[in-house]
Amino acid sequence: MQVEWRAFDFYRVGPVGRNTISPSFKVLPSRPVKRPSAKSCVGSKLLPVAAERREDISNLIHKFGFEMPRCSACFRAERPHCVVSEGKQRCDFCVSKKYFNCDFGGVSSQSFARVSREKDRIDEQKEQAEADLQDALARLQRLRRQEKHLREKAAEMVRRGCG
Repeated sequence: MQVEWRAFDFYRVGPVGRNTISPSFKVLPSRPVKRPSAKSCVGSKLLPVAAERREDISNLIHKFGFEMPRCSACFRAERPHCVVSEGKQRCDFCVSKKYFNCDFGGVSSQSFARVSREKDRIDEQKEQAEADLQDALARLQRLRRQEKHLREKAAEMVRRGCG
């Protein structure tokens, strides 16, 4: 049995006819055909329904939305502006790319606080590492002095023993 995939709404399921499963699937006899993946559909006209829906929403946001300061994704993609629709949590670009963390309108105070805490933690670790390094250097200098003193003592013992 061969299944032909079409870009119709394949979420509608119900008794449609004798040789069909739904309006988007048609049962054909003979060899099996693989359904195209979402990746292979991107360049072609066949897109899965979810991708079509995402693109439609993105286009609506772009058409009826308003410009805001760029979100992180738009900034990384070097887009000139970020378009947001009223009541939406994501910009048109984040909707089209399936990004879930859209931070349009600037960075939140929570993000600043998190970065500040992380910097404080790193500064404390640096101070601790510097203190540990100073302790290790002092220990090394002490060991070198002890070694020098032992060499001098050994040299004097050799002189006394030979003379």
